[in-house]
Amino acid sequence: MSDEMYSENVQEVVTEQTTEATQKNDIVEAVKRKAATKLMPSADLDLLAVAKLACAKWKETPDFKLLWKSCEEFENDINEFELSLSSKKNAGAVRTPLSKKLSIVNKTIDHLLIYIKDSLKDKYGKDTYQAYFPEFGIAFYKGVYRLPADQQERRQALTMLVSAIVKHDLQGQNSQISVWQNLKDEFDQCIAESTENTTTSTKFVGDKKLLRPTVKKALDSLTHLIKGNYPDSYENTLRTWGFLKETY
Repeated sequence: MSDEMYSENVQEVVTEQTTEATQKNDIVEAVKRKAATKLMPSADLDLLAVAKLACAKWKETPDFKLLWKSCEEFENDINEFELSLSSKKNAGAVRTPLSKKLSIVNKTIDHLLIYIKDSLKDKYGKDTYQAYFPEFGIAFYKGVYRLPADQQERRQALTMLVSAIVKHDLQGQNSQISVWQNLKDEFDQCIAESTENTTTSTKFVGDKKLLRPTVKKALDSLTHLIKGNYPDSYENTLRTWGFLKETY
């Protein structure tokens, strides 16, 4: 075989290998793109956005019918789903400053409790003053005499402490009834607001868990309806309705 023929054969083999490699790369990239393309998003806000767009498109296509759900009912579901998401977010926004406020009140209580102990020591002596701690809701926790950490238990302890201040007539500057009554009122208010906020947040989390599957079920049904009505171009139609995106 001449050198010229040999070179031609080698070139043909190289060209074939290059073409084959290119085709494989194209296939791999196509598979990657398909894998990256999602029919619907998983995040709540993204799902809400898709639902809104799909509902708008459904209104423009009155011939599209689902036997179990009308476009008007779907729109109501979307509005309620959006309300549950915004309400949950607002409840979370309230929780942060409320938690900070409660933390400040607790730190103030813990700090001023030292003066209650000192007042009892001054009144009853260092050998016996700790015997009065239970009347003030003070107990021994992890090596320290203090009020309970549990919120409801601390609430009860503060009630006992205020009553005990009156009973034992403590007169120290930070042991007076007015100081501790104000602290107790602040603490009670924080607990009440926290309980209300938690109840509200829990309600909307529950609503979201009920509404999200309903919205997604309607979206799933619409995708099947689109595929059935547009067998040759359903992918493009799905995209115009907000589906089949690589990023949400």
